[in-house]
Amino acid sequence: MDGLPFGIKIVFGGVIRPGSGDIRLSAYQDFLSAYRAYLAYAQDPSSKISAVPHPRRTDELMPFFDADGRPYREKLEAARMTVSLVSKSPETIDALLMLMKRVRAIAAARANYSPGDIPGELFKNLFAAHHSFVAAARKELGLAVMPGDV
Repeated sequence: MDGLPFGIKIVFGGVIRPGSGDIRLSAYQDFLSAYRAYLAYAQDPSSKISAVPHPRRTDELMPFFDADGRPYREKLEAARMTVSLVSKSPETIDALLMLMKRVRAIAAARANYSPGDIPGELFKNLFAAHHSFVAAARKELGLAVMPGDV
């Protein structure tokens, strides 16, 4: 049966088994794509973003998007949940959560700054978290860690 997500195939007897390739690679690819789209939306000058204090973490703001931005948030959250389901490594999950925290910080900053005025430290933190996630994912998949990953 074609068209199932992440290379999953239904085989004789209704048993679900991974298809060719690793479902984690597909999940990580989808997450990185959703993350990049979310970040691009957050940096778009026409984006309408507000932010409120996080109810449990006093040092964080929670970004809220308008109707145009909501699909970016929803896709990112869905991709995050998929990675959480398929990942085998606590290191990958920790890196995933840090990357989510950092990209949300950029989006929350847009509530108070124009795209060109977002503090550079937020991007420095984001890029470090991005590289950590990629390195953890590559390690989990048995791929060599590349020099730019760390």
